[in-house]
Order: sequence, then C-alpha cells, then structure tokens
Amino acid sequence: MTVPVLHETPVNLPTLRVQFEADLRAAGLAYDTDLVTRFLASCMSKPFAILSGLSGSGKTKLAQALAHWFQGGRQVIDPFQVGRPIGDSQYVVHAADSRAVEATYTYKGETKLVIMPRVLIREWADAIVTHEFSRNMSSDEIRQVIKDHNSYSSIQSSFHAPLKVAAFALIDARQGEVDADGQQPGQVELLSVGSDWTSRDPILGYPDALHPQRYVKTPALDLILRAKQNPRAPYFLILDEMNLSHVERYFADILSAIESQEPIFLHNDPEPRDGVPPKIDRWPDNLFVIGTVNVDETTYMFSPKVLDRANVIEFAVELEEMVSFLEAPSEVRLEQLWGAGAEYGEEWMRAVRTGVEASEETRTRMKEELLLLFQLLKRHNAEYGFRVAKEIARFVGFHEGLGGAEWRFEAAMDAQIVQKLLPK
Repeated sequence: MTVPVLHETPVNLPTLRVQFEADLRAAGLAYDTDLVTRFLASCMSKPFAILSGLSGSGKTKLAQALAHWFQGGRQVIDPFQVGRPIGDSQYVVHAADSRAVEATYTYKGETKLVIMPRVLIREWADAIVTHEFSRNMSSDEIRQVIKDHNSYSSIQSSFHAPLKVAAFALIDARQGEVDADGQQPGQVELLSVGSDWTSRDPILGYPDALHPQRYVKTPALDLILRAKQNPRAPYFLILDEMNLSHVERYFADILSAIESQEPIFLHNDPEPRDGVPPKIDRWPDNLFVIGTVNVDETTYMFSPKVLDRANVIEFAVELEEMVSFLEAPSEVRLEQLWGAGAEYGEEWMRAVRTGVEASEETRTRMKEELLLLFQLLKRHNAEYGFRVAKEIARFVGFHEGLGGAEWRFEAAMDAQIVQKLLPK
C-alpha cells in the first residue's frame, strides 16, 4: 500500500491555529488545543466533518466559530431577533430558527401568535422587489398579486399583514448585507435538520412543477452557488442535529458529489431556471460541510457509508472543565469572531488545495502504523480501503503542519484511530 505524498505549501499553519485559539478565548470559548488542532485538520483534509457527543458541549459553537472567523465583509444581521419588534410594527419576535419566525401581537387586549415560514417571507420579499411594490401598498393587494406564485397555500398566505411587515424587514436587512466591494458576504449557513427531511429538497430545492420558469430555492443552494462564484474564500454549511432524519435520504447526492466530483443535476431545462443552473458541475472545494450530532432515542445512527466518509470528532465535558466553568462562567460572544480570521481565508484554501507534506520520518512511521492497523482489522473483515488511507495521510500532514514545534506523531495517529476507524 502506497501512502500518498502531498505537495509542500508555504502557508504558516501554526500561526493560523494559534490565532484562531486566541480569538476563541477572547470570544468566551475555551477548547483544548488538541481538539482545535484535530478539528482544523479534519476540515482541511476533507470538506465533511461530524461533531458528535453530549448536548450542550460546544459542538455547534465550534463550527460557527470557525465559519464566522473566516467571514469577509460586514456581518449578516438577521432582522428577526427574539424579543425585538419586526421593523416598526406591533409584531414582536417570540421565537426564530432557520425554518420559521414566530411573532406575537396584541389585538383587542388579547395576545396572539403567528407563525411565518422563512421560505414564505423570502418569497414575499422577492416578489416585492421584483414588482417594485411600495410600502404604501396594502398587504392584501400584494397577496392578490403573488398568491398564485408561491409555494404555500392561500390559507397560510392569509397572514398577509405580518408577512408584509416581515418581508420589508428582510428587504431592509438585505440592503445592509454588502461589503466594501458591494458583494454579499454570506459565507455560512446554519440549518436545523428536521425529522421530515426525507429527500434532498430541503438542501438543493426543486423545480416547481406548477410554474415552468420557477425553481424553489433554499439557503443551502444559494450558499453552494455563492461558493462556486468565489472560489478564493472558504464557505461553511452547518447542519445542526444532522441525524434527526436518515442522513442518506437527504444527503446522498451531496455525499456522492464530494467523493466523485460528478455533477449534481437540478433540473432538465437547457438554461438557468429562476437563476438556478441545470446542474452543479462539481462540488465546490471551498465549501465545507460540518454536521453536529446528538446521540439519543430521538435520533438515527449513521450508516458505515457515512462514517467512512467523514472525520467524527467526539465531544465530552471533563470534570476539570466543568469546575473551571462554574468558577468563572463566561458568556459566548460569537459576534467578536466575525471576520477576525478573514485574512487567512486564501491561505487556508491554498493549503487545502495543495496539501501539506509530512516530514519523511512522519511518513515512514505512518506507513508502518497504517499497515499494522490494516492487518489487525482485516482479521475481523473490518479493513479499510484506499480512500481512508489517503484521507488519513492528508489528516496527518495537516495535523503536523498545524501543530508546530510541539507536535507529536502519536496524537495525530490516535486521532485518526478514534475519528476514522473506530466510529465505523
């Protein structure tokens, strides 16, 4: 078995890792150096990582932290913040996630609740901009124009008053989401996976069968298209609670595209449909997918196919960490991380694309360890293939590059045994 040798790169990875750790601490996030190094090396060796473990142990926060750290431009501000009014209206946000916004309002002394799917808010906002509707136009008039062109029933569209307010709030927010070059930053999307995700539609969208020129887009698809347009910067798709549904049902096409670099077909029209091309030629290598996993009775286990294609990092809370936290509880300030590492974005991508060559001694020891592990696992019909060997070699190279002078070979190999071999 030949261990791949990767090309040398001038990127200063130890500086990148040290700066990221320092910025994490400044934002109120304390992670062990070994965990940070493993996480960075995992993302760099392959654009698909899974963070698993105890709920509330910091999995999602670490994924968000890295994504925010690399962002360029101004921070994208969600106009729907819990406890705040929507625009200048009487509607106050009661709850909000990636799928819907819940708002309360008072009518005749009684507080009522309205739930608005975000996809519907986006449709209203897009229609208002397309038709150049003014704020003085009544919500009922707007509804009459677009009711036959949205994805939801007229019953849901009957909440036209709050939808108008929410749509204009989204339009106002979009106008502020540009950087100095007039580009939309949007290099990260956090999606909460639902138990009803039984197809690829929640990620890649779908062509509208009732309207030949329409394609129902999703935040994830928009992110993929933006990543392809800006290959010099890293983009991040975070799938929160990834195993609330069977991963293969909604993620199979993407998993296959990451491995094979084959196209993802979106529709059969020869030209773009509603701004969406017929296919994504290949998965953008600057788009990193990070999934978080909670293991309990409400979730599904991953298949060997999925585990074989990812680095699975287990999160746990140690007693010393809990003692330290209780003695000085700190508030997480993710906003401080926004763009703090933007200057490293191109270096990160250059390293990902060229790889990092491990030292000759490391390559020799790695080959010995991999052959030993292969023979041991083969006795139980659990040996690994060439892809896993290649990905382990990439990981060790990046792990050594990130570790600097204090790096240890044992730490890198132990990480790969735990993250690549044992989960399967």
